[in-house]
Amino acid sequence: MKANDEEVTFDIDRIAYEFFGAAPDKKSGVYARDDIGMTEEIEGFEWTDDGRIILEVLLSDVQENPDRHIIINYEHNGESFVQVVESETISGLRTE
Repeated sequence: MKANDEEVTFDIDRIAYEFFGAAPDKKSGVYARDDIGMTEEIEGFEWTDDGRIILEVLLSDVQENPDRHIIINYEHNGESFVQVVESETISGLRTE
């Protein structure tokens, strides 16, 4: 999301992204696309205490943006939650 909470799009922002679920034994880190391994569709993904979320990104002519962040919507025990994630990894995405 951008500062005004508009969704980031490839046509405007030159960033495409997709989230996936992964098994708890998936190590944190940055992977080449071929090395990501087994993933699950994020829609309906059932999180466990040690579950993992994978963010796959495609960048083309992108500059750093300190206002870029992620908004995660999820349900737990039938209740809906929204969590804003601010990270230098996300705001610092860029191509050279």
